[in-house]
Amino acid sequence: MNKENDIRKKYISVKGARLHNLKNIEVNIPHNKITVITGVSGSGKSTLAFDTIYAEGQRRFVESLSSYARQFWERMAKPEVDSVTGIPPAIAIEQKPTARNPRSTVGTTTEIYDYLRLLFGRIGKTYCKDCGQLVKRDSPSSVVEEVLKFNDDDIVYVTFPFSRQMEVTEEIEKFKESGFFRLLKKDTNEIISIDEIDVSEIEKNEYLILADRFKLQKDKETITRITDSIELAFRVGNGKIEIRNITKNENKKFSKEYECTNCDIPYFEPEPRLFAFNNPYGACPHCQGFGRTMGIDEDLVIPDKTRSIRKGAIHPFNTESNAKHLRALIKVATKNSIPVDEPISSLSKKQLEIVWDGAGDYIGINGFFKYLEDNSYKMHYRILMSRYRGYTKCRACDGSRIRTSARQVFINGKNIPELIELPLNQLLEFIKNLKLNSYETEMSGQIVRELNWRLSLLVEIGLEYLTLSRLTHTLSGGEAQRINLSTALGSSLVGTLYVLDEPS
Repeated sequence: MNKENDIRKKYISVKGARLHNLKNIEVNIPHNKITVITGVSGSGKSTLAFDTIYAEGQRRFVESLSSYARQFWERMAKPEVDSVTGIPPAIAIEQKPTARNPRSTVGTTTEIYDYLRLLFGRIGKTYCKDCGQLVKRDSPSSVVEEVLKFNDDDIVYVTFPFSRQMEVTEEIEKFKESGFFRLLKKDTNEIISIDEIDVSEIEKNEYLILADRFKLQKDKETITRITDSIELAFRVGNGKIEIRNITKNENKKFSKEYECTNCDIPYFEPEPRLFAFNNPYGACPHCQGFGRTMGIDEDLVIPDKTRSIRKGAIHPFNTESNAKHLRALIKVATKNSIPVDEPISSLSKKQLEIVWDGAGDYIGINGFFKYLEDNSYKMHYRILMSRYRGYTKCRACDGSRIRTSARQVFINGKNIPELIELPLNQLLEFIKNLKLNSYETEMSGQIVRELNWRLSLLVEIGLEYLTLSRLTHTLSGGEAQRINLSTALGSSLVGTLYVLDEPS
């Protein structure tokens, strides 16, 4: 009895295995060791490893669950074996064909993308796509802090804009009822009484409502007045105010909404689901999170990127009827310093934008195909368009799969679309060298440790060249198996049996 207990503690003991080619096999496999099963083809290696040892370990684990949980698992038959003792819970890493799900990537399979979503949702900062300003939500206290940065004796105006929803006359009456009787002309900073101006002639974008004006003193009484004025302006101005330092001729806009105050562009606040392309909240609305759409295929429009514009790189412009667009492009290219005699692949991103979107008298490649689409009732236009149609990278999100608000969130100058295109060894270096303040470190410490651990595993097993954006179904069998292995090891389970099928 003691001998049997010792065997259970030290070995996985298989007795009387008779499945398939196994003829009453008995074997003891030591715990905490790497054991290799070798033999000629058909000798029963996989039958012993998967159909006997793994199957029994998995079956016993499932039987330990409640009857409610077991109903969601497939019924597992007991392998033909007399006894298997000392077996821990088992995980199998087989050479199965990878799923052809277009939403499955290396990032989602390894769960590294999920940790990136958490990281950006916690400490990411949003920057406006047009002006590059940091986007944040303001409060009366944060505005007071900004005002107190001005010098003593500066003349400061607290103002707020007209709303866009109401008529001017109706809104003026509302302001009068709230005790506001002065307007500020934006371009001259001239204060005008509402009673001295024809209300019907007021242009909303030319005037602000003056809430208060004062000479800045940093005593308690003045600070209390400033705070009250800002709170009132926020409330009446629908959450938007503008502070004007007349002495320094400085204007600062603030908003209680999460938006760029310079461009009036609203953004979604960073949270993990904003970066999930499998969630409607975060997915690009144009391609629904697939990263590809049916449209004009760039590779069909410009099939040979070694050609220059003058030598016919843009295929649809090579016909006699469409040559006028090529001539227009060459004229625009001369004005915008775009080389027309060099390979089109050498053009910068900004130069290619002009080629595609147009400028001046040149309608651009996109404008050309929009014209064809608008006149698609003509058969020859439909035939011409069909030659250049195909699945192509989504132009709205540039293939990143996520919406604009998510693409504008950055950590240390990088956003998620840039990170998922980095090889894993470069991504690991970026994570290791993150420069965070004390608050960010406290908020993201465990997430950064998990990212380091999982990325290090993938790099150590030879997958440093992969990117997180790589589709799972494009991986080779060996790559997929190593990813599955890293995912299993990343769970940090103890006392687990890993069964690998022909590991590289």
